[in-house]
Amino acid sequence: LHLAHAQLNLLGWIGMAVIGTLFVLWPAVLRTRMPAQASMLVPWTLTCTVGGLTVLVAGVLAGSTGLVVAGGIGFAVGVVLAVVPMLLSLPGQPSRSPSAW
Repeated sequence: LHLAHAQLNLLGWIGMAVIGTLFVLWPAVLRTRMPAQASMLVPWTLTCTVGGLTVLVAGVLAGSTGLVVAGGIGFAVGVVLAVVPMLLSLPGQPSRSPSAW
């Protein structure tokens, strides 16, 4: 139970909050618009991260290494899907403001 609780805290509360915040704040920091693909990728990101975390925690509780690995891969796919629109929103000249660094 302790390990499952730690995974829910780290990946669920902290990880998902950071991913969601970056969808909103990254374009604002760079003073640009989020690409059109972002609105299509947000539901997939949420599905992969929540589904992956659910499978991961179920695997920890069941003691199944295969479920833990599958859940971790699902969560990682969600993170990659979240990073794609952020990379696409980078302007040609990177911002030199302290907030962007």
